[in-house]
Amino acid sequence: MVKLHITKKGSCENTNSVKDINEIDKLDKSDNVRSVVSEIMAIDMGEETDIDLKLGEEIKFNDKKLFNEIFTRVYLNSKRHDKPLVRKEMKLTLVDEKPFACAPRRLAYKGKLELQNIIDEYLRPSESEFVSPIVLVKKKTGELRLCVDYRKLNKVTAKDIYPMPLIDDLLDRLANKKIFTKLDLKNGFFHVFMGEDSIKYTSFPTPLGQYEFISLPFGLKNAPATFQKFINKIFADMIRSGEVIVYLDGIMIATQSLKEHFEILQKVFLKIVQNNLELREQILEWLHSLRKKHGPVFRIWLGRDLMVFFSDPEDVKQLLSNNTLLKKSRSYELAEAWLGKGLLTSSDDAWHRRRKLLTPAFHFRILSEFKEPIEENCKIFIRKLREKANGEQFDIYPYITLFALDAILETAMGIKKNAQMQSESEYVKAVQTICRVMHKQSFSFWQRFEIIFRFTNSYKERTEALKILHGETKRVIKLRRQMLQDTNIQTMADAEKSDDVGGKRRLAFLDMLLISQQEGGGLTDQEIREEVDTFLFEGHDTTSSAIAFCIYLLSQHREIQQRAYEEASALRGHEKESMRYMEAVIKETLRLYPSVPFYSRKVQEDLQLGNITVPKGASVSTLAYMVHRDEKYYPEPEKFDPERFLAAEKDLHPFAFVAFSAGPRNCIGQKYAMLELKLSLSSLLRSYEFLPAEGFKPKALAELVMKSGNGVQIRLRPRI
Repeated sequence: MVKLHITKKGSCENTNSVKDINEIDKLDKSDNVRSVVSEIMAIDMGEETDIDLKLGEEIKFNDKKLFNEIFTRVYLNSKRHDKPLVRKEMKLTLVDEKPFACAPRRLAYKGKLELQNIIDEYLRPSESEFVSPIVLVKKKTGELRLCVDYRKLNKVTAKDIYPMPLIDDLLDRLANKKIFTKLDLKNGFFHVFMGEDSIKYTSFPTPLGQYEFISLPFGLKNAPATFQKFINKIFADMIRSGEVIVYLDGIMIATQSLKEHFEILQKVFLKIVQNNLELREQILEWLHSLRKKHGPVFRIWLGRDLMVFFSDPEDVKQLLSNNTLLKKSRSYELAEAWLGKGLLTSSDDAWHRRRKLLTPAFHFRILSEFKEPIEENCKIFIRKLREKANGEQFDIYPYITLFALDAILETAMGIKKNAQMQSESEYVKAVQTICRVMHKQSFSFWQRFEIIFRFTNSYKERTEALKILHGETKRVIKLRRQMLQDTNIQTMADAEKSDDVGGKRRLAFLDMLLISQQEGGGLTDQEIREEVDTFLFEGHDTTSSAIAFCIYLLSQHREIQQRAYEEASALRGHEKESMRYMEAVIKETLRLYPSVPFYSRKVQEDLQLGNITVPKGASVSTLAYMVHRDEKYYPEPEKFDPERFLAAEKDLHPFAFVAFSAGPRNCIGQKYAMLELKLSLSSLLRSYEFLPAEGFKPKALAELVMKSGNGVQIRLRPRI
């Protein structure tokens, strides 16, 4: 995890003024409150960015963008070296070479499975006469760490006198600094190799055989000193100049100015890349490790909110089919500023009423109205990509989001905003701003409190964006209503374009709601605005994610791409009716990268699932990302294999694939989503061949909508 904070000197002195976090909700906007909030923000006011970095609230938006750009360009997207620039080996000197040995200890079944994973990566078989016992210890993440009891070996090992840094000296170097970045390395010790003559001393017995370490293990007497030598050698020039502070696998950058900070960050990220080091994992890996530790049911505390996660399809069936679990969790409240009480955020009777009113608008016959605007905007998308179809790698994700925005604006509201041609327009930037702010707020604990959020720059950005978005939706509602009154509805689809509200005058989602209102459907103008905005948000962000990850996966699997291309060519013009293989490709993409990685509900009464009781007030969450990786239903779960949804889909547990959720609150727009995905992907395949970007792998981030933190890098080749 990377954290970048600005903290004023002395700003953390009086932090006891709020004894209980629950007191925050009771505070008002007085000067005293402002003082308390400032203190809290000084302690921890991190914001999640699009690449899962925690950036201090006091940092300006443009500076955050620059930090993101540096992190993505220098760290995430740089090609790793085949060999690190700095290679370090640990050599052990024993004062007594007399062999010692022990018998293997029993391990639980789960321990044996974890041991096999460790063996495959860091160990090799051994016949050494120096044998130490082992124990598997749980990490904070829930994963098991292999620990070897090297006490006998350490007694006869000559001590390495290399000096470790003094903590007090390191703290002194932080004086008068204003900006801090802390980097934590992943699997730090394993980047140091054991000397060939010393490997035999690391041997240990297991029920699976005898093994020895080829990389530096924990527990050796001189391991910390050896690793400190290694990390000091990598950053030697920067340590001497005072640019970084390094202690084992922790790296600290502390500066007076942002300009200096960014210059040092680039140098640090470059050294990390050149030496094949990695930073710690993100939230999906963390959740995955918790599942490995606790099984398919586990809980976490997010601030004061208890969340219980489920990933077994049988449990998921009980949750998503439960008609008493219709209230969305607290995290969805963050969307209410934009979406109000639309179908995504409403609950109970209000949700039942709106679902009933909106369902006819998604009848497959009505979806035929949406086919033409999607295809028209896809043609623009294809033209915009021509400038990139030169074999060089680039990030296709920004192009996808603008296409998806154009498509959803025309199908939802009946307006052309030409986002692909005018990406800097006020409306396009407002949509991008509101989505970014919502994503940040969802994983920032402090910003979940409205009284704190009101003091942030994000709140100001959201306010300005909402003024534009709500104003435009209201304007279009008024305009479309007048058009319905002046135009014969039966001939609207044939009418020629007259202004920005229609292109060819086909029915939009908004028109259907207005017609329903005229016929006594019961939706107010406010409710219509909320539903149109909800459709815009869900249809824009989720389809962008699915298209992007699908293109990436196809670029990595040439045979699958070729088969999808052949089907797209053969069924040109009939995408809506039958594209079995493309549907399988899309489903397999959504299995690996579900656009919504988890679905959460608020428990309003104690909930009993088997022998588990979830208390009232907690949230239950279906982890689609984990459900889709259950080896019981998906052998080799990380493999991209569309055949899963052709050969054995009928035998699949009905709740083992929940990309569109399931039960009464399933995605009402899933047919629209599949239509857009099939139309856009088949059109793109007929125009371009997707080629892999060298060394690229997406960094999946679990936000409200799953995204890749480092974009989606591919190469394009025009089809002849």
